[in-house]
Amino acid sequence: MARISSLSFQEDSILWTEASVQDKTIYLERTVSEQLPLSINYQTFTQTASAKQIANHLNALIQKYELQTGDIRFGIPSQFAIIKKIKVDKSVPAENYREIAGFEMEKSWNIPAREFRVFLPDYSRKTDHYTELLVVAVRNNLLQFFEDVARTARLNLTAITPNCFTVDEFFRLLYPAAEGEVLLFGWQRKGFDAIISDKDNFIDYYYRPYNADLQSIDQLEEEELFSAFDLVWEEIQQPPVLEESLHRINAIFLYGYHFKPDWLNPIASRVNVPVKMLNPHESSQYQVKSRNSEFSDSQIYRIIEPISNIF
Repeated sequence: MARISSLSFQEDSILWTEASVQDKTIYLERTVSEQLPLSINYQTFTQTASAKQIANHLNALIQKYELQTGDIRFGIPSQFAIIKKIKVDKSVPAENYREIAGFEMEKSWNIPAREFRVFLPDYSRKTDHYTELLVVAVRNNLLQFFEDVARTARLNLTAITPNCFTVDEFFRLLYPAAEGEVLLFGWQRKGFDAIISDKDNFIDYYYRPYNADLQSIDQLEEEELFSAFDLVWEEIQQPPVLEESLHRINAIFLYGYHFKPDWLNPIASRVNVPVKMLNPHESSQYQVKSRNSEFSDSQIYRIIEPISNIF
């Protein structure tokens, strides 16, 4: 079995997983969680020295944990991308979609189109009058930053993907018969990743900090975190500028390195839909066997991002 390396970047940490897949079993060969020497943000990813510093740190981890140095896939924080739905008239030919998407993103970001790269994932919804497209835009200098990290660390980078898309795809692998829309709720260090999905498509994505002071999860009391969850749930259920919700959530799946299982019941008591852990251990589609990892089979919800990127 070929071993696949996947590295998920968070703002100030990484999760590095080596895994192989055989039939319906995911074999976790190794998983490493480490703090980065600096936080990744607009100030740092525009500095050449930052990429070198992170690359040196990755090389140190490779030596320390005897990690593979061949092909690798990077998952990056989803809040670094602009993710938007746009509607185009059905009369517009598909070869014009990218140009239209670039124009829409230029308006959203208020920066020249030459400064970002536009991606059109495999998604479309059609009505009698228009086609809805999913558009993703990422700054060129951010992509260059991660490419520089890989090159300096002598890693063969094969893909760079916002984490929300790999998690969305992984959910559908685990739960192909899911009914209606679901909320995949990730607990990151400084905020929530909220991914709305169904059995056919990625629907939407939100990133919301835990509070206005941008405090990290370890600086907050549990009740503060639960209150922050309430605000995001209320926003999704009843957007402030709309008379009714855009979404009909049938279930919530919780995941994230910082999530604690003790929070499951308090969260479930605050909403009117079923709440579960996003964990392959509870799926009949795939099973995870941990061979050489600091995470047990029942703790896979903590490392969903890097595992999701091996498929």
